[in-house]
Amino acid sequence: MFSSSCFNVANFALPFLTGLITANGFAAICMFDISVALMCYGVNVAIADARMGGDGKIRIKPLVKKVFTTPVFLTYLFLVTLALLHIQLPGLVLELTGVIGNANSFLAMLSIGILFEFKLPKAGRSIVVRLLSMRFAVCIAIAAAVYFLLPLPEDIKKALCVVLVAPCAGSAPLLTENAGADGSIAAAINSVCIPISIALMATFLSVL
Repeated sequence: MFSSSCFNVANFALPFLTGLITANGFAAICMFDISVALMCYGVNVAIADARMGGDGKIRIKPLVKKVFTTPVFLTYLFLVTLALLHIQLPGLVLELTGVIGNANSFLAMLSIGILFEFKLPKAGRSIVVRLLSMRFAVCIAIAAAVYFLLPLPEDIKKALCVVLVAPCAGSAPLLTENAGADGSIAAAINSVCIPISIALMATFLSVL
């Protein structure tokens, strides 16, 4: 579940696409990442807890509680609220976060390179192939629907199509392990997913 419905936006897609898409496209990807954060760190975690550690039933109250106690989602919600109210953070805060943010692209790509390991556990190979085939087939179909059906500006559609073929969330193996499942298979899925995603993202950028 964590490897099929979540995307590595902040640590992969944004650094990868820096300078290659417009400001509007960049903003659209950031908004897309809000839904990814909500799904990955809130909804998916709550469902995984119910499936693996509970009675298998999905209850609304724990689900909502999990979503609204997720630090990533709360941070996005806070910043979006500030933007809607036209409230700007103090200059000192922006300068400090700007210095940290400037190093994000390099550190993100470095961490991906360190963690990348093209190693498939024999017992989980069929799962890896089946899940990635399903993931990319569905994501490419959604990207086609976004590009040909949605009445959005061309640059925003291009950005969304590219991010839809981004790799699995980098936290997927840890989240899978925490839920009581096999984190090594999730790690293998991530490693295989990265080169496929790079090829697809580069192709979309050049073709669209």
